[in-house]
Amino acid sequence: MRLVGSVCLALFLAAQVSAQLDGELSGYIAQRRKVMDDPALPIAERETVALEVAATLDRAAWAASAPPARRAAWSEARDVLDGFSSREKGHPRTSLFAFQASVYLWAEGQSWARLAERDPSDLAAHARAASAFEGTVARIRPLVQAMESSDEPLAQNLRFRFARALADLASLDPERPEATAMREEALAVLRARPFNEVSLKGHASLLSAELLARSGQFAQAKVALSSADRSNPAPPIRERLAALVPIGIGLKEFAAVENEVDRAPIDAAEKNLLRLRLALGERASLPAGEKRTKIEAEAFRRVVDLQSTHPTEFRLALLDLARSVDEPSASRGPDAWSLLAEGASLLGQPDRAARLDVIAASKAEGRGDRATARTLRFRAGAVLFQAGRFARSDAILSQVVDDPGAGPLRPRAGMLRALARGRLLAANAGGSTRESYLTALVDQIRRFPDDPATGEARWLLGRARLESGERAEAEAMWNSVPRSHARWIDARLALAGLRRTDLEIRRLVDDATALAASRDAARSALASVASQSRDDSERADVILEEIRLELVPGVGDVKRALDEVERLRRLPLRLDQRGLADRLRVVALAACERFLDAEQAAQTVMASTDELLALARDLDRAAASAGTGRATHRISGVERIVADRLAGARDLAPAIEAEIRLRRARGRMLAGDFVGARGIVSGWNEPDVLLGGDLDVLAELADLFTQIGDFPRAIPGYRRIAQRAPAGSPRWFAARLGHAQALEAAKEPAAAQKIVEGSALLYPYLGGPAMKERFEGLRRKLERPLP
Repeated sequence: MRLVGSVCLALFLAAQVSAQLDGELSGYIAQRRKVMDDPALPIAERETVALEVAATLDRAAWAASAPPARRAAWSEARDVLDGFSSREKGHPRTSLFAFQASVYLWAEGQSWARLAERDPSDLAAHARAASAFEGTVARIRPLVQAMESSDEPLAQNLRFRFARALADLASLDPERPEATAMREEALAVLRARPFNEVSLKGHASLLSAELLARSGQFAQAKVALSSADRSNPAPPIRERLAALVPIGIGLKEFAAVENEVDRAPIDAAEKNLLRLRLALGERASLPAGEKRTKIEAEAFRRVVDLQSTHPTEFRLALLDLARSVDEPSASRGPDAWSLLAEGASLLGQPDRAARLDVIAASKAEGRGDRATARTLRFRAGAVLFQAGRFARSDAILSQVVDDPGAGPLRPRAGMLRALARGRLLAANAGGSTRESYLTALVDQIRRFPDDPATGEARWLLGRARLESGERAEAEAMWNSVPRSHARWIDARLALAGLRRTDLEIRRLVDDATALAASRDAARSALASVASQSRDDSERADVILEEIRLELVPGVGDVKRALDEVERLRRLPLRLDQRGLADRLRVVALAACERFLDAEQAAQTVMASTDELLALARDLDRAAASAGTGRATHRISGVERIVADRLAGARDLAPAIEAEIRLRRARGRMLAGDFVGARGIVSGWNEPDVLLGGDLDVLAELADLFTQIGDFPRAIPGYRRIAQRAPAGSPRWFAARLGHAQALEAAKEPAAAQKIVEGSALLYPYLGGPAMKERFEGLRRKLERPLP
């Protein structure tokens, strides 16, 4: 069998593919695979079928209009051949199969390379192209070496494809030192033996011309190109012109090459792109002066000609322009500077792009075109923001925000400015303060209250106010996010989360009646949000929050929570929603005393370290609030499973490591294993410092020390919590009570009595009937009446 390795053959095969092949292809391939894998058939027949299946997939690839579909078909064709050779080791046509599989891998690389050419910032496409070309070279090299003295058509195909793959790999990063060695090796392979295979001769000469031109050997490249022209058939005109243009630039034969381009039977956009490259080459060869300026003007004109009607060629033209021209001539207007800025942005040069746009804005302003100047400044600020240059972005965007004539650009610039300050603040990189960030958000809301972008400012300002302890202001901000904004659902869920957190804290002090009323109000609010949800995804978010509400220990309906989570998991969900549903199911199963199911789910649930830690917290609180000792022990056993899974994690932040240690110890303590819990916390220095500022977590730490009898560490823990919690809040009362109980257990009744009396003097109702009863119980134990 004679293989032809040219693009012409691929195009010919593509022409044979029916447009409706898609529907029948899978069935046909499956049927032919059965024949291919039938051991009862002769190996030669099965080899032929395997090649036929691969060729069919190749034709399907060339017929496909979408690059991903093409790559998938080539990948499958390669797998067919590789799989056959793997199963039938040493079959007669092994070398042929290996070669053809490498051709399909090369085709995948070409597809990725074209994508990377159009978008240099797509590093993934660049890497995939490089990987494919490297794989092609690695596959073909031993085949070339095995047939280095042969002139058979397959040997010639191997040499050409090997050289082509080396050249393509070198072209991905043409300036790196390895690229020169690759080009030299490719040239050596092409020159090693003559190509007399008709379909390859012209392509080999053309590739030689391309490699010689890239190496600066333009005269020799022209000779190789002439040799390609004399071949029959001659190489495709587009490939020939792609090689001719750099040769013409190198030899400074600009007019002659342009004439050839003009006469070529290709479309106008392709001609314009080639003329642009000639113009840029000629400009580079000229000293500064009138002629250079004239050629530069022609280059910019050709780019503009492609702008509105040929997006692919326009993008390639912009990239060529930005690579060749650092700055336009000073005399050129704002359009040229703006166009070059766009090209610099495509090249992944945001600082250069922003600088060019700012200059373009100044030039536009000098001409009295303030509208264009504002647009260009906004674009410069946006480019810098996208690139993470937040301080410089802030400075430029502020000019737009403060310009009364900037119209609809002002709110967009204001929102980007606020985000830039927020990112700077989060990175702790200097250039922004919390006050400047909040000022930008407040300014956005004040100046542009009705702009759609301002919903984001309300959401962010609400978060910032809550972090500062300004709960009422945060709620007001979130309630003001309009239903039309994407952040509406986030704001409503955040408000629901606050109500749920209130319930978790108030259960420390409120009686059952008060808690039930608050729970019902929270349910009603969530039902209202659900009724306004726009789609299934938003409704799923609301249901997840409803489940979390029902899982608040001692407050919600755990059976209802389990029913809801089981129903929700049968629906299509986002990945994050499904993960949360799976974790909440573990808690619901444990709370419903389905312990074996909960343990199995805890062992298999897929989650990140942070997510598993949140699950351990929920299980801890469920165990601590369980109605019976048996339930507490069994739920804590589920917590231990999760905590022990976390114990194997590496390279964690100190705060995360500290909480994992806390969860492991509490799991054992709640299960009655006080010795195991003491062993985990033995020698643990300053755990409260490591755990950070979460008062709930610190309260659990103090409770752990109390339960295992480590009162010297429990007492100061409760004291610190009471000092940090707002006086008279549920957390404050719980900390004061815990402090007094720890003192009493440590045989310090006088100090405990002082805490009880002081709390009663400050707040005679002691937070409500439930909490007061607990204080009364301790008072009776101390045998001293409250005042």
